[in-house]
Amino acid sequence: AVRERFGTLVNNALITQPCQPLLGAQDAMTYLQGRQDSAVGVATGGWSHTARAKLGAAGFETEHWTLASSDDHPERTAIMQSCAARLPNPNAQTVYFGDGIWDLNACAELKWAFVGIGTRLKGIAPVWIEDYASCELDQILAAALKK
Repeated sequence: AVRERFGTLVNNALITQPCQPLLGAQDAMTYLQGRQDSAVGVATGGWSHTARAKLGAAGFETEHWTLASSDDHPERTAIMQSCAARLPNPNAQTVYFGDGIWDLNACAELKWAFVGIGTRLKGIAPVWIEDYASCELDQILAAALKK
C-alpha cells in the first residue's frame, strides 16, 4: 500500500513539477545506446515505477531500458549487480555514473569503474564531470577504465 501510494504521489507531483534531466543527459544516453561496444542499464535505490515515472517526466523513453531497483533487492550493490546481469554481456567491464557517495562506495566494493557526476562528488570522485554536456564521453570512459 505504501509503494502504491508513493507512486501516486510522485505521479501527481510530476504533473506540475516535471523532473529536469542533467544537461546533455539525453544526448549521452542516445550516444551510449548507439555504440556497438556498450550496453546501458539504470540501477536505482528507488522503486522501479517511480524511477520510470521520473525519467519519463524528464523526457526519457525507458520502455526498453534495463532497469534494476529496490524492487529487485534492498542492497545497493545487489541492485547494481542485478542490472549488470540483465545486460547483453554481463561480464563486460562496467563504468557506472553516479551522483552520490553511496554510488562511489558501491562501485569500489564491486571493483567497477566510476564516474562521479554533479556537485556532491566534485573533488571526491577520481573521475568527475559536472554534467554530460561538459565532457567528451569517450575520454571520460577511457579515464574511468584506467583508474
